[in-house]
Amino acid sequence: MYYNSLLSGVSKIGMGCWAMANDQQWGTVDENELIATVHMALDIGINFFDTSENYGNGHSEEVLGRALSGRRQKAIVSTKVSGSNLFEKELPKALELSLNRLKTDYIDLYYIHWPNREIPFEETMTALNKLKLQGKIRAIGVSNFGERDLSEIVKFGRIDVNQLPYNLFWRMIENAIVEKCISENTGIVCYSPLAQGLLTGKFRKLEDIPASGVRLRTRLYKKESLELVFQILNEIEKISAETSVTIGQVSLAWLLSQPGVVSAIPGAKTRKQLTENVKALAVVLRSDQIMRLTHTSEQLKKYLGTDPDMWDKERYR
Repeated sequence: MYYNSLLSGVSKIGMGCWAMANDQQWGTVDENELIATVHMALDIGINFFDTSENYGNGHSEEVLGRALSGRRQKAIVSTKVSGSNLFEKELPKALELSLNRLKTDYIDLYYIHWPNREIPFEETMTALNKLKLQGKIRAIGVSNFGERDLSEIVKFGRIDVNQLPYNLFWRMIENAIVEKCISENTGIVCYSPLAQGLLTGKFRKLEDIPASGVRLRTRLYKKESLELVFQILNEIEKISAETSVTIGQVSLAWLLSQPGVVSAIPGAKTRKQLTENVKALAVVLRSDQIMRLTHTSEQLKKYLGTDPDMWDKERYR
Protein backbone atom coordinates (compact mmCIF):
# COMPACT_ATOMS: atom_id res chain seq x y z
CA MET A 1 0.00 0.00 0.00
CA TYR A 2 1.34 3.43 -0.95
CA TYR A 3 1.34 6.27 1.54
CA ASN A 4 2.92 9.70 1.58
CA SER A 5 6.58 9.11 2.48
CA LEU A 6 5.94 11.08 5.67
CA LEU A 7 3.86 8.22 6.99
CA SER A 8 6.66 5.71 6.67
CA GLY A 9 8.35 7.54 9.52
CA VAL A 10 5.32 7.81 11.82
CA SER A 11 5.59 5.80 15.03
CA LYS A 12 2.96 3.05 15.30
CA ILE A 13 1.98 4.46 18.68
CA GLY A 14 1.54 8.21 18.79
CA MET A 15 0.43 10.61 21.50
CA GLY A 16 -3.04 12.13 21.44
CA CYS A 17 -2.92 15.64 22.90
CA TRP A 18 -6.56 16.46 23.58
CA ALA A 19 -5.90 16.25 27.33
CA MET A 20 -3.47 19.14 26.96
CA ALA A 21 -6.53 21.36 26.52
CA ASN A 22 -6.72 21.49 30.33
CA ASP A 23 -10.48 22.02 30.18
CA GLN A 24 -13.63 20.52 31.65
CA GLN A 25 -13.59 17.65 29.17
CA TRP A 26 -10.55 15.94 30.71
CA GLY A 27 -10.00 17.95 33.86
CA THR A 28 -6.98 19.82 35.15
CA VAL A 29 -3.61 18.46 34.13
CA ASP A 30 -0.05 19.25 35.19
CA GLU A 31 1.59 21.13 32.32
CA ASN A 32 5.09 20.31 33.51
CA GLU A 33 4.21 16.62 33.50
CA LEU A 34 2.72 16.91 30.02
CA ILE A 35 5.90 18.50 28.71
CA ALA A 36 8.00 15.85 30.42
CA THR A 37 5.79 13.19 28.79
CA VAL A 38 6.40 14.68 25.33
CA HIS A 39 10.15 14.71 25.99
CA MET A 40 10.06 11.08 27.11
CA ALA A 41 8.09 10.14 24.00
CA LEU A 42 10.79 11.60 21.76
CA ASP A 43 13.52 9.92 23.79
CA ILE A 44 11.97 6.45 23.33
CA GLY A 45 11.08 6.82 19.65
CA ILE A 46 7.49 8.04 19.77
CA ASN A 47 7.46 10.89 17.29
CA PHE A 48 3.79 11.37 16.31
CA PHE A 49 1.78 14.02 18.19
CA ASP A 50 -1.84 14.82 17.42
CA THR A 51 -3.66 18.01 18.41
CA SER A 52 -6.29 20.45 17.08
CA GLU A 53 -7.13 24.14 17.05
CA ASN A 54 -10.33 23.09 18.84
CA TYR A 55 -8.67 21.48 21.85
CA GLY A 56 -9.04 24.10 24.56
CA ASN A 57 -9.35 26.86 21.94
CA GLY A 58 -5.75 26.29 20.92
CA HIS A 59 -4.34 25.64 24.39
CA SER A 60 -3.31 22.09 23.46
CA GLU A 61 -1.35 23.43 20.48
CA GLU A 62 0.36 25.99 22.71
CA VAL A 63 1.45 23.39 25.27
CA LEU A 64 2.70 21.05 22.54
CA GLY A 65 4.58 23.94 20.95
CA ARG A 66 6.34 24.66 24.23
CA ALA A 67 7.11 20.98 24.74
CA LEU A 68 8.71 20.67 21.29
CA SER A 69 10.82 23.81 21.61
CA GLY A 70 14.30 22.92 20.40
CA ARG A 71 13.20 19.44 19.32
CA ARG A 72 10.66 20.19 16.60
CA GLN A 73 12.70 18.46 13.88
CA LYS A 74 12.36 15.12 15.70
CA ALA A 75 8.56 15.27 15.79
CA ILE A 76 5.78 14.58 13.30
CA VAL A 77 3.00 16.97 14.26
CA SER A 78 -0.61 16.76 13.16
CA THR A 79 -3.29 19.30 13.91
CA LYS A 80 -6.81 19.92 12.66
CA VAL A 81 -8.80 22.77 11.17
CA SER A 82 -12.42 23.11 12.25
CA GLY A 83 -15.43 23.09 9.95
CA SER A 84 -16.05 26.83 10.18
CA ASN A 85 -12.58 27.58 8.77
CA LEU A 86 -12.79 25.51 5.60
CA PHE A 87 -13.49 28.42 3.23
CA GLU A 88 -10.60 29.14 0.87
CA LYS A 89 -10.00 32.57 2.42
CA GLU A 90 -10.32 31.45 6.04
CA LEU A 91 -8.27 28.27 5.99
CA PRO A 92 -4.83 29.92 5.55
CA LYS A 93 -5.61 32.25 8.46
CA ALA A 94 -6.52 29.32 10.68
CA LEU A 95 -3.29 27.56 9.70
CA GLU A 96 -1.20 30.62 10.58
CA LEU A 97 -2.75 30.72 14.04
CA SER A 98 -1.95 27.04 14.56
CA LEU A 99 1.61 27.58 13.33
CA ASN A 100 2.06 30.42 15.81
CA ARG A 101 0.70 28.39 18.72
CA LEU A 102 2.85 25.40 17.82
CA LYS A 103 5.93 27.62 17.35
CA THR A 104 6.71 26.13 13.95
CA ASP A 105 6.66 27.14 10.30
CA TYR A 106 5.13 23.93 8.94
CA ILE A 107 2.61 21.25 9.90
CA ASP A 108 3.46 17.67 8.98
CA LEU A 109 -0.14 16.49 8.70
CA TYR A 110 -3.07 18.90 8.51
CA TYR A 111 -6.55 17.45 8.95
CA ILE A 112 -10.06 18.60 8.18
CA HIS A 113 -11.52 17.81 11.61
CA TRP A 114 -15.07 17.06 10.45
CA PRO A 115 -16.65 17.39 7.00
CA ASN A 116 -18.62 20.57 6.43
CA ARG A 117 -20.97 19.87 3.55
CA GLU A 118 -22.05 23.51 3.30
CA ILE A 119 -18.58 24.37 1.98
CA PRO A 120 -17.61 22.59 -1.26
CA PHE A 121 -14.82 20.08 -0.83
CA GLU A 122 -13.25 21.48 -4.01
CA GLU A 123 -12.88 24.91 -2.37
CA THR A 124 -11.29 23.47 0.77
CA MET A 125 -8.92 21.21 -1.16
CA THR A 126 -7.86 24.11 -3.41
CA ALA A 127 -6.74 25.98 -0.31
CA LEU A 128 -5.03 22.93 1.21
CA ASN A 129 -3.18 22.05 -1.99
CA LYS A 130 -1.88 25.62 -2.23
CA LEU A 131 -0.60 25.45 1.33
CA LYS A 132 1.09 22.14 0.55
CA LEU A 133 2.82 23.65 -2.48
CA GLN A 134 4.01 26.50 -0.25
CA GLY A 135 5.57 23.99 2.14
CA LYS A 136 3.39 25.01 5.06
CA ILE A 137 1.86 21.55 5.29
CA ARG A 138 3.48 18.27 4.25
CA ALA A 139 0.44 16.01 4.03
CA ILE A 140 -3.35 16.43 3.91
CA GLY A 141 -5.68 14.39 6.06
CA VAL A 142 -9.33 14.16 6.97
CA SER A 143 -10.93 13.06 10.20
CA ASN A 144 -14.34 11.46 10.69
CA PHE A 145 -14.96 11.00 6.97
CA GLY A 146 -17.25 8.19 5.88
CA GLU A 147 -17.16 6.23 2.65
CA ARG A 148 -19.13 8.73 0.57
CA ASP A 149 -17.41 11.86 1.86
CA LEU A 150 -13.98 10.29 1.30
CA SER A 151 -15.00 9.26 -2.22
CA GLU A 152 -16.03 12.84 -2.95
CA ILE A 153 -13.05 14.70 -1.52
CA VAL A 154 -10.38 12.56 -3.22
CA LYS A 155 -11.64 13.89 -6.56
CA PHE A 156 -9.87 17.13 -5.69
CA GLY A 157 -6.53 15.91 -4.37
CA ARG A 158 -4.63 13.30 -2.42
CA ILE A 159 -5.87 12.41 1.07
CA ASP A 160 -3.06 10.72 2.97
CA VAL A 161 -4.86 9.87 6.21
CA ASN A 162 -8.35 9.41 7.59
CA GLN A 163 -8.37 9.70 11.39
CA LEU A 164 -11.19 7.63 12.82
CA PRO A 165 -12.49 6.24 16.11
CA TYR A 166 -11.43 2.61 16.20
CA ASN A 167 -10.85 0.11 18.98
CA LEU A 168 -11.97 -3.36 20.08
CA PHE A 169 -15.24 -1.91 21.40
CA TRP A 170 -15.87 0.51 18.53
CA ARG A 171 -15.47 -1.31 15.22
CA MET A 172 -18.11 0.33 13.03
CA ILE A 173 -15.59 1.67 10.51
CA GLU A 174 -15.07 -1.96 9.47
CA ASN A 175 -18.47 -1.94 7.76
CA ALA A 176 -17.30 0.08 4.72
CA ILE A 177 -14.84 2.81 5.64
CA VAL A 178 -11.76 0.63 6.12
CA GLU A 179 -12.24 -0.92 2.68
CA LYS A 180 -12.64 2.53 1.11
CA CYS A 181 -9.51 3.86 2.82
CA ILE A 182 -7.50 0.89 1.59
CA SER A 183 -8.80 1.28 -1.96
CA GLU A 184 -7.79 4.97 -1.93
CA ASN A 185 -4.38 4.24 -0.34
CA THR A 186 -5.45 6.42 2.57
CA GLY A 187 -3.86 5.41 5.86
CA ILE A 188 -5.99 5.02 8.99
CA VAL A 189 -4.96 6.74 12.22
CA CYS A 190 -7.02 5.52 15.17
CA TYR A 191 -8.25 7.88 17.85
CA SER A 192 -9.76 6.64 21.12
CA PRO A 193 -7.82 3.37 20.65
CA LEU A 194 -8.36 2.51 24.32
CA ALA A 195 -12.01 3.62 24.31
CA GLN A 196 -11.18 6.53 26.64
CA GLY A 197 -10.04 4.19 29.37
CA LEU A 198 -12.45 1.28 29.04
CA LEU A 199 -9.81 -0.87 27.36
CA THR A 200 -7.31 -0.33 30.14
CA GLY A 201 -9.56 -2.16 32.60
CA LYS A 202 -9.66 0.83 34.95
CA PHE A 203 -13.48 0.79 34.85
CA ARG A 204 -15.03 -2.58 35.68
CA LYS A 205 -18.52 -1.45 36.68
CA LEU A 206 -20.80 1.50 35.98
CA GLU A 207 -20.06 3.11 39.34
CA ASP A 208 -16.34 3.37 38.48
CA ILE A 209 -16.96 5.85 35.65
CA PRO A 210 -16.77 9.58 36.53
CA ALA A 211 -20.16 11.29 36.47
CA SER A 212 -18.91 14.10 34.22
CA GLY A 213 -16.46 14.72 31.42
CA VAL A 214 -16.00 13.74 27.81
CA ARG A 215 -16.76 10.04 28.27
CA LEU A 216 -20.43 10.63 28.98
CA ARG A 217 -20.81 12.31 25.58
CA THR A 218 -20.01 9.10 23.74
CA ARG A 219 -22.50 6.44 22.74
CA LEU A 220 -20.27 3.65 24.02
CA TYR A 221 -20.63 4.86 27.61
CA LYS A 222 -24.39 4.29 27.77
CA LYS A 223 -25.64 1.84 30.37
CA GLU A 224 -26.82 -0.80 27.89
CA SER A 225 -23.53 -0.76 25.95
CA LEU A 226 -21.46 -0.93 29.11
CA GLU A 227 -23.17 -4.12 30.23
CA LEU A 228 -21.73 -5.82 27.14
CA VAL A 229 -18.39 -4.02 27.54
CA PHE A 230 -17.82 -5.40 31.02
CA GLN A 231 -18.58 -8.93 29.82
CA ILE A 232 -16.08 -8.58 26.96
CA LEU A 233 -13.40 -7.24 29.29
CA ASN A 234 -13.41 -10.56 31.10
CA GLU A 235 -12.58 -12.34 27.84
CA ILE A 236 -9.84 -9.84 26.95
CA GLU A 237 -8.38 -10.36 30.40
CA LYS A 238 -7.90 -14.06 29.64
CA ILE A 239 -5.67 -13.23 26.67
CA SER A 240 -3.94 -10.61 28.78
CA ALA A 241 -3.06 -13.35 31.27
CA GLU A 242 -1.82 -15.62 28.46
CA THR A 243 0.52 -12.96 27.13
CA SER A 244 1.55 -11.53 30.53
CA VAL A 245 0.76 -7.97 29.49
CA THR A 246 -2.03 -5.57 30.36
CA ILE A 247 -5.52 -5.40 28.88
CA GLY A 248 -4.61 -2.08 27.30
CA GLN A 249 -1.48 -3.45 25.67
CA VAL A 250 -3.39 -6.42 24.26
CA SER A 251 -6.05 -4.06 22.91
CA LEU A 252 -3.50 -1.80 21.20
CA ALA A 253 -1.67 -4.79 19.73
CA TRP A 254 -4.96 -6.09 18.26
CA LEU A 255 -5.68 -2.67 16.76
CA LEU A 256 -2.25 -2.30 15.18
CA SER A 257 -2.74 -5.68 13.48
CA GLN A 258 -5.85 -4.50 11.61
CA PRO A 259 -5.80 -3.77 7.86
CA GLY A 260 -5.02 -0.20 6.84
CA VAL A 261 -3.97 1.01 10.29
CA VAL A 262 -0.92 3.28 10.24
CA SER A 263 -0.85 4.43 13.86
CA ALA A 264 -2.89 4.60 17.05
CA ILE A 265 -2.87 7.76 19.16
CA PRO A 266 -3.87 7.04 22.75
CA GLY A 267 -3.87 10.03 25.04
CA ALA A 268 -1.16 10.24 27.67
CA LYS A 269 -1.24 12.80 30.47
CA THR A 270 1.71 11.29 32.33
CA ARG A 271 4.97 9.50 31.65
CA LYS A 272 3.55 6.41 33.35
CA GLN A 273 0.62 6.26 30.92
CA LEU A 274 2.97 6.76 27.98
CA THR A 275 5.23 3.95 29.15
CA GLU A 276 2.28 1.57 29.44
CA ASN A 277 1.06 2.45 25.94
CA VAL A 278 4.46 1.99 24.31
CA LYS A 279 4.86 -1.52 25.70
CA ALA A 280 2.13 -2.60 23.27
CA LEU A 281 4.68 -2.35 20.45
CA ALA A 282 6.48 -5.39 21.85
CA VAL A 283 3.31 -7.50 22.09
CA VAL A 284 3.04 -10.20 19.43
CA LEU A 285 -0.40 -11.78 19.36
CA ARG A 286 -0.89 -15.16 17.72
CA SER A 287 -3.39 -15.32 14.87
CA ASP A 288 -5.78 -17.37 17.02
CA GLN A 289 -5.63 -14.75 19.77
CA ILE A 290 -6.42 -11.98 17.28
CA MET A 291 -9.38 -14.01 16.04
CA ARG A 292 -10.63 -14.60 19.59
CA LEU A 293 -10.44 -10.88 20.38
CA THR A 294 -12.34 -10.05 17.20
CA HIS A 295 -14.97 -12.69 17.91
CA THR A 296 -15.51 -11.68 21.53
CA SER A 297 -16.55 -8.14 20.57
CA GLU A 298 -18.85 -9.09 17.66
CA GLN A 299 -21.99 -8.98 19.79
CA LEU A 300 -21.25 -5.41 20.89
CA LYS A 301 -20.48 -4.40 17.31
CA LYS A 302 -23.87 -5.71 16.17
CA TYR A 303 -25.64 -4.08 19.11
CA LEU A 304 -24.17 -0.63 18.39
CA GLY A 305 -25.25 -0.70 14.74
CA THR A 306 -23.53 0.67 11.66
CA ASP A 307 -23.16 4.38 12.53
CA PRO A 308 -19.44 4.99 13.24
CA ASP A 309 -19.98 8.36 14.96
CA MET A 310 -19.09 8.01 18.65
CA TRP A 311 -20.59 11.36 19.54
CA ASP A 312 -23.86 12.15 17.73
CA LYS A 313 -25.97 10.02 15.44
CA GLU A 314 -25.57 10.04 11.66
CA ARG A 315 -22.87 12.63 10.96
CA TYR A 316 -20.85 10.22 8.84
CA ARG A 317 -21.69 9.41 5.28
